[in-house]
Amino acid sequence: LMLPSVNADNVITPGTTLRVLPGTSLASLNNLVVKNGATLYNTGSLILKKNLTNETVTPNAIGTGTVEFSGTTTQSINGENIIVNLRVNNATGITIGGNTTVNGSLALTTGNVTLGSNNLLLGPSATLNTGQTGTYVIPTGSGELRKEFNDDFPPPNNGFVFPVGDDTGTP
Repeated sequence: LMLPSVNADNVITPGTTLRVLPGTSLASLNNLVVKNGATLYNTGSLILKKNLTNETVTPNAIGTGTVEFSGTTTQSINGENIIVNLRVNNATGITIGGNTTVNGSLALTTGNVTLGSNNLLLGPSATLNTGQTGTYVIPTGSGELRKEFNDDFPPPNNGFVFPVGDDTGTP
């Protein structure tokens, strides 16, 4: 007996909480949708092969863990999200469909981050790790890559490199 294969979004419904515990990983092969009134609390690793849509009405902290985008087609992160560690491991990149804050590490392992009309804010403790040459944050519209600094600016290394590029011709 062969059962049919079904692809469906993973939806966290209002009034429920999905927890990813430290030392564990949760892989979502389809879109992950956090409905308004639902909670996603990630203290482990959340590995997304498709898109993340956060429908909460205010910026939503989704835990202290790592969110990795590692699909094979362009992925998107939608809604107002506050993420501690964000890893882009998708050669075709991701697009930001809502203002997103990263407070820990932004790792551009492979692939670009395209901003469109939304901002990507790196908090005061945020660090940036770029992988291969040619991985950038690309502001294609009015969106901006922003970095917040503590009062003790400049940082210990006396600077911060913004990995901003474009997607036309040679980066």
